[in-house]
This record gives sequence, structure tokens and C-alpha cells, in this order.
Amino acid sequence: MNPILIQESVHSIWVPALPEAGEKSIDESVFLPFPHSLQWGTAMAINREDWPNRRKKASPIVRSGYARTEYFIDPVNGIAAVFGVQILPWGNKEVAQTLFSKLEELPYAALAD
Repeated sequence: MNPILIQESVHSIWVPALPEAGEKSIDESVFLPFPHSLQWGTAMAINREDWPNRRKKASPIVRSGYARTEYFIDPVNGIAAVFGVQILPWGNKEVAQTLFSKLEELPYAALAD
């Protein structure tokens, strides 16, 4: 079998890749509907701290597309989700702060039960 990605490549996704100045530059230029508690890896954003009722520190990674197609992966808790809408302009607060937040809260609430 010929894998598409080797194990080291997959693990590198969870490794922060930007220096502090680069991280600050992205935080200032990108609308983020949540606290700036992200570090940026080679493929996605990585949480630096727990978010109440949502993602946990270091394990989840998240990516958002231009028209709000988003996903997150939390291998520690065995959770992955895809949220797909096509809505512009990017940064629609109703979608970002309500719908996607609820999508993240539901699996973590089920784990807590």
C-alpha cells in the first residue's frame, strides 16, 4: 500500500509553525469570531487554551473556508465535524457565533454526560 501522507506529516499538523510576530499578524488581519487563542500550524489553526464547552487545548485543529465551510478535528476525544454553508460576506456573525458554536458544543456536551 502507498499512503498519501506519512505519519510524520500528519503529526506535524499539530505543531505550531509561526513565530509570535507572524501569529500576531494573522490575528490582526483575519476576522475571528472567538478569542484570539490560536496558534497556526502548517495546515490549520491549533487551540492554545480550552474554550468552555467547546474545543480543548492543543488537540483540536480547525480550518475555515472562504464561504464558511469549516471543520474541526479533536483526536484526543475522538471528535471531528464538518460545517458546510455557502454564505458571503465571510464573517457572518450569526453563522460564526451561533450555528458553528452550537455544532462544537453538542459533541462535548454529550461527552460530559
